[in-house]
Amino acid sequence: MKQPPRSSQIHKIIKFLCLAAFALLHIRILVWNIRKFAQYKKTNSYASLCQSNAEVQLMAIPLTFAMTINVGFALGAVFVPNLWSVVEYLFPAAILAFAVTGFYALKILMNFMSRALSTGSFDCARNNNLSQLLAVFALTMVGVGFSASAAMSHVTLTSGIAMMLAVMFLSFAAVLGLIVLVLGFRGMLQQGIDREASVTLWIIIPIITLAGIAIYRLMMGMHHNFGTELEPIHNLLR
Repeated sequence: MKQPPRSSQIHKIIKFLCLAAFALLHIRILVWNIRKFAQYKKTNSYASLCQSNAEVQLMAIPLTFAMTINVGFALGAVFVPNLWSVVEYLFPAAILAFAVTGFYALKILMNFMSRALSTGSFDCARNNNLSQLLAVFALTMVGVGFSASAAMSHVTLTSGIAMMLAVMFLSFAAVLGLIVLVLGFRGMLQQGIDREASVTLWIIIPIITLAGIAIYRLMMGMHHNFGTELEPIHNLLR
């Protein structure tokens, strides 16, 4: 059998080493941030944060946790031999992990929304950016996590549960995203965009990307496990 070129093997090893290095760096920074956040919660600054529009920044926590779950599966796929032979046992674990993360995200969001709706403390004048889309980003990340199990699992029950949860979080993200976009552009048109937060305009791109990935995965899950024909959809998209 013809052996691959030595340069190709070296490039492969470098890619593996880079993946491992970045994963370890991610975990190290995650642990550091968790420790610092525990200290930050005891300060007056945190109390002030939870009474302002900036409370939505707490949604970065479940967003990061969802990304960490994906990092774990990437490491397993690369470094664990024959992982695919037992992958059906891992999908329920992935669903549970994303469910816990999603519940945490909803808890943060509900605290924020209930305070804003009950007290009217949301400052629309200072909402002249799209930073509130961070909540939509987090919900979409959880939804795309569920969609992976929905697409790749060949167990109908596992795929179906993951699919329902993915649709739930993606639907919630879509509704919330529409509201946030209207409020954000209203503030920007009235006050002008907040220059320091103008970078938030780009957050729409990863959200749309994740939503597209999730929808495609759900289509594949419907096709593989529930017999849905994709040809009419392909014809519609042409």
